[in-house]
Amino acid sequence: EYEPFIVQKGIPVKWIINVSENDLNGCNNPLTVPKYNIQKKLVPGENVIEFTPDEEGKIIYTCWMGMIRSNITVVSDLNNIAQQDYANSTDIQKDLFGGGSCSAGASNAFAGGKIPVEQLAIGNIKDGVQYVSIDINDYGFSPAVVVIQKGIPTEWVLNGEKLNSCNYRLQFPAYNSNIELREGENLIKFTPEKDFYFSCWMSMINGYVKVVDDIENIDLEEIRNEVVEFELPEDTGGCCG
Repeated sequence: EYEPFIVQKGIPVKWIINVSENDLNGCNNPLTVPKYNIQKKLVPGENVIEFTPDEEGKIIYTCWMGMIRSNITVVSDLNNIAQQDYANSTDIQKDLFGGGSCSAGASNAFAGGKIPVEQLAIGNIKDGVQYVSIDINDYGFSPAVVVIQKGIPTEWVLNGEKLNSCNYRLQFPAYNSNIELREGENLIKFTPEKDFYFSCWMSMINGYVKVVDDIENIDLEEIRNEVVEFELPEDTGGCCG
């Protein structure tokens, strides 16, 4: 488990985590603080994380899988802490970061590895750069299918509308990479060459990027059918799966 603690708004925090070598394992390490885009690989001994809390409330922090969770309570004045602040600091706020397991989207449109194809996010090329965006929320990915042109430098905005323990980290197996999202706009820059899929870190919510030769000459229905027929690799699945 991770311990909760209380800090004061606007005051720089030097957070020291003392770790025994026997306590480290593949689940509790590394530690992440999504709000501040912090990921800390823990080592035996003293580990230091520094940040400045900029607003009152709860800051969730978790293991990299989002399964071990605790919180940091930010108050206006450490010298005037109500008893309720102490009590609340020991509660893991599930309403801030979802439950302990991954949900396959509020609409169930992503259940069973399905990728919704009703809506498509289509790239817009301007001055040699391609722009596209999707929203990430309790629904899942909206839209879940992105259509972009091959060989064009691309700026892809992942708009974190409502993040939880499943959708806050995305993985891109074709690029052997992942990204931790923050609320608001998260920008990825790349030049697409071939189709690929992406998913939440638990592989429960999936999306697809279709790379075409000419964005001005596409068959939307053909793309939808192709995505419907796409089969995820067999080794994808839920946590520990």
